[in-house]
Amino acid sequence: MKRAEVMASLHRMLPASSVGLLARAAAKRDARNPAAMARARESMHLLLDGVRPDTGPEEIDALARRYLFEIRRQNEARWHTRLCRPLPVQGIERLSLLEGPAMVHIVHHGPFLLIGPSMAQSGREVHVVADPGLCAADRKPWQAQTHAVASQGCHLFSAEEGAAGIRDRLARGLVVAVATDVPGRTPVEFLGQRLVGSSGAVRAAYDSGTPVLSATIHRDDHGAPFYRLSEPLHPADLDSTEALLQELLRRQEEPVLAWPEAYYDPLTKWRLDEPSLT
Repeated sequence: MKRAEVMASLHRMLPASSVGLLARAAAKRDARNPAAMARARESMHLLLDGVRPDTGPEEIDALARRYLFEIRRQNEARWHTRLCRPLPVQGIERLSLLEGPAMVHIVHHGPFLLIGPSMAQSGREVHVVADPGLCAADRKPWQAQTHAVASQGCHLFSAEEGAAGIRDRLARGLVVAVATDVPGRTPVEFLGQRLVGSSGAVRAAYDSGTPVLSATIHRDDHGAPFYRLSEPLHPADLDSTEALLQELLRRQEEPVLAWPEAYYDPLTKWRLDEPSLT
């Protein structure tokens, strides 16, 4: 048996109750690693420098340590399906009652793997744009497990299908869930910074007149996460694809700032919009 398969078996054998303990132990090890801690601090600076420039080094360090824990907890929890059930969704009726195609917009904040299962509670057929590795025939054990978690009650399709795959599903009247904090070429304003993200999915919605709902992550009084669905944005009410994308990102800002350490690896999602030297 390959090492990856052995490790997958070990993860599954451990009780779900061990996830928090394992995540805390791993996060403590990460915090002792100068490179890991530096990356965690950089992640928090990326999210906060544009809106909270006065955040001190002690607070950044505390957030960075919690960020390391959140990453580890999410990675460990995916091996236990009972810890990865659909989240409650405030405003789910907004999707249930919407006729025809719809797009649900997210960023990689909180337990984002559960966007499809959570939106599927609307009774609509939901398709989620996913990393190509999760949709490959030769998935690695961790990718197969991630696919199993993320596809509960919904369908994943590879980001390699691009805008054409999104347009096809919208034309069929389906719900498409997509994150736009992925590598792209579109300059945007987010959290007070000029960043570069992707606009292809939102352009597909705009061009087809598809309403777009923003799904944001929040926590209840006990710290349990839940989604909140916004009222749909209708492309006819906005001037351009860029205006639609900017409004969707604006709606994500407050929830992200309320729980910045739960943003999953933002350094791989965003890059600063550097001025050209030529």
